Parts: sequence; structure tokens; C-alpha cells
Amino acid sequence: MKLVSEIAASAPGNEIYTQMKFDRDNFDIHSDVTPEAHETSSRLEYSLRSLIQERGMHGFAAHFMAIAEDGRLDTLPFLAASKLLGEGYGYGGEGDVTSAAAVTMMNELAGEANFTEMFTMDFGGNSILMSHMGEGNWKMARKDRLVRLVVDDLGIADLKVSPVLLRFSMEPGDVTLVSLTTLANGKLKFIAAEGRILDFPPVPAINKPNYKFSPNGDLCDFLTGFSMEGGSHHQAMAYGHFASTIEKIGRLMGIECAIV
Repeated sequence: MKLVSEIAASAPGNEIYTQMKFDRDNFDIHSDVTPEAHETSSRLEYSLRSLIQERGMHGFAAHFMAIAEDGRLDTLPFLAASKLLGEGYGYGGEGDVTSAAAVTMMNELAGEANFTEMFTMDFGGNSILMSHMGEGNWKMARKDRLVRLVVDDLGIADLKVSPVLLRFSMEPGDVTLVSLTTLANGKLKFIAAEGRILDFPPVPAINKPNYKFSPNGDLCDFLTGFSMEGGSHHQAMAYGHFASTIEKIGRLMGIECAIV
């Protein structure tokens, strides 16, 4: 974090201007987003992108609580994560490197992928509200609505500057959800499921990416099966039907795979 903070502080002004102009040209910027907050998140975005490209990395993981407790970074990298996801990099929230690997894999298979988490269940709609702290691949957002740039402290008191993040819902369509988890013996396991992103607008009270995923089949059966197979806290998601492909990758790599 020391290196990330140093690069952010010394970022060239013209690079930061270009990044912020990109945001103004592509996103609906909420009136609460101050130039200072926007610049702080943009500097962190510049730093992370520079390090990833310099080191030839395919993605990264970040833990918002560790960043807040450490104190050297002025804000959280939510804007960076969302834009880097849109550029084809893998990402895992809360330091989840296996999810970052799963997102990277799905990027290679589908051309684009998202990092996500199951938040709560809609039994009446046979679906799950999907979201996370503030990260999501904005390139997969609904095409009939502008992606909104917002600021939200997320109830984290130790930050110097409230993070800027993108708010949107995902384009409806068929998707594959993939969990890469670690078993008790240290071996890896894939849990894959196919379903659909529903035609559903962003929930007004949620200032972050959010959307509904409906599994193929009954929601209760899916959740039970996913849990019994050891499905992890975070998942990768991509448009298309890839469950059988994940199963084949598992056979080739010696990784157990369950399709639910």
C-alpha cells in the first residue's frame, strides 16, 4: 500500500485529467461527487493500473477493511476496480484471490466478466439480488440506462475521502455463475451454475452495482445445492453458457467441478 499511495500522489496531472474526462463523457455524474473526491479515486485508479501493467498482472484483489485500517490510501479503489474489470482484468474483493482468478478465467472464455456476490433472496421472484461493496464491470451494464458515478462513505469512518463508485444494473441475458473455492484438503473446486440476469432496474436505495440473477430451476434447490457443494462467498459471472466448459477445464487441470 505504500507503493500504491506513492504512485497515486505523484500521478501526472494530464493522466488524471484524461481519466476524469473519460468519466464525465461516459457516466452520469451525481451532484454530490466533488472534483476532489473524483480526483482522489482517479489517482488510485491510475496507480493500480500502472502497477498491474508494469508487472504484467492479469488482475488483483483488494480488501476495503485493510485499506481503511492501514490509512496510507486516501480512499477505496472501487472506481478503479469497476473500470479495470471493464478493461478485462480480473478482480476479487475482500482480498479474495481465488475469485480474482475465476474472473480472469471467465474473461478469457467469454471476453468479459464480472465479480459479484449473492446478497439476498427473492423467493417470490425465484431470484437473488447480486451486489458487492462498490465494484462491478460497467461494460456489462444495461444499455438503456446511463451508468451513474456516485460518492458514498459506505459507513466506513476511517477513510480520508469518501470513495467514488459506479451504480448500475446489468444487461438482461443468459449467464454462467462460477465459484472457485478451496476444499478442506487445500485443493481447488469449481461450482458452476447457469441462469439469467433479469430485466430489473437498479434498486433506488442501493448506491452500487446491483441486479437480479435467476438460476435455471428452483431457487431453493439451487441455493441448497450451491451450499452443499461448498460454493464460496464471491463469484465470477459472464454472459453465455459455460458450465460444460468449466467442467472440461476442471478435468484438464485436475480440479473437481460441480454443476448445480
